[in-house]
Amino acid sequence: MHRSILVQKFHLNSTLQILNRDIKMQDGSMAIIDVGHGNSAVLYNHGQVVVVDAGQGSALLEFLEQEKITRIHWMLISHADDDHIGGVIGVLSSKKVKIDQIWLNTDSIKGTDIYRDMLIEIDSDSSIKLRPAFTTNESREIQIGDYLIDVCYPTPAIAARGPGSTDLKERPLTSNSMSAVLRLVYKNMPIILFPGDVDQVGLTNIKESGIDTSAPIVVFPHHGGKHGKTSFEEYYSLFHELSKSETIIFSISRTKLNNPQPELIKAIQKISPTARIMCTQLSRHCSAKTPKDKNKHLIDMYSHGKQENKCCAGTVLIEFTKKGYSISPSPQIHHRFIDEKVANPICRWS
Repeated sequence: MHRSILVQKFHLNSTLQILNRDIKMQDGSMAIIDVGHGNSAVLYNHGQVVVVDAGQGSALLEFLEQEKITRIHWMLISHADDDHIGGVIGVLSSKKVKIDQIWLNTDSIKGTDIYRDMLIEIDSDSSIKLRPAFTTNESREIQIGDYLIDVCYPTPAIAARGPGSTDLKERPLTSNSMSAVLRLVYKNMPIILFPGDVDQVGLTNIKESGIDTSAPIVVFPHHGGKHGKTSFEEYYSLFHELSKSETIIFSISRTKLNNPQPELIKAIQKISPTARIMCTQLSRHCSAKTPKDKNKHLIDMYSHGKQENKCCAGTVLIEFTKKGYSISPSPQIHHRFIDEKVANPICRWS
């Protein structure tokens, strides 16, 4: 079966440089991984693993190897953009991690090599169960102890229309409009929202459907970049109305696209002045140079930018307790790093 150069590169680079530390995710924890430009998160509880999106390149695989995770029970892909699916190929082609199920929505307009190669890799492994329909019908089918995955969007009717078509009110649907919006629920409490790259059309459909997407923590869509023709303030106003999030995480690369955009940060600070903003890597808007000394504030887990001091918050760890949850790095440690090491932190503007 044909495999493109993209797949071959992953096979050639299967020997990864892993730090010599015996690190293991604890039961009841979720890591928002610093994968550079892209999104990926891992939930671990009693040996069962859920992965939400896979980033690009080998970052997800490196994280899994460092954490000694050899099996993914559910891999949930929000949509077909490269920075959300690219890491699937790395995991599959390494043969070091078994994947039981992959859930995604079909995208007939996504004609990229990496999308095709991912499907080729999945098809070549008969042990993987591929579910190409990922809608609100599947909400709460995924349960690990006290943890549930809510599928908040798209509805079956929207998914049946698909990218390249229009929604039921004739608004154009793109791959971003079709992003699966997921929510992690712990003991019936919504904790983290994963909205993929959902755009204004998607948000409008969520609002009109009346679906609850509130959660105190969110991995913000599109890495803090531009969402179509709407202004940042208009987009964030609707997003905040639906999410009501108190902690906003931007999964970004320091060297690509120059996100998050300052106009978006200003909109957040205007509408949600008490929100905590965390970027996985240090935005060039905040500092033209990276800190010279090692970032001691980072948690002791894999981060894509750690070796070159490109991290701000780095990989973010959420741990669940009887009283709720905790976030690492803590606000005190993270803000101390920002205040002492970052020249012009946009998240600290007043």
